[in-house]
Amino acid sequence: LKMIAHQAMEKGTGARGLRSIIEHVMLDIMYELPDQDEGMKYEITGDVIEGRQQLFKMPEPKTKSA
Repeated sequence: LKMIAHQAMEKGTGARGLRSIIEHVMLDIMYELPDQDEGMKYEITGDVIEGRQQLFKMPEPKTKSA
């Protein structure tokens, strides 16, 4: 979140900039998510926000139910 806020401040865009940055990062997930199996976890790091790394997805650890 700090990286997203930092980018918005650099661009001088305020709250609308925050939304734009988040939408840009989440765009692939929004289209990919309906086709994914349940239990996938997406990790969005500062490198993903800055475009230096692709979005990382991994299986969610299974938890035992009571």
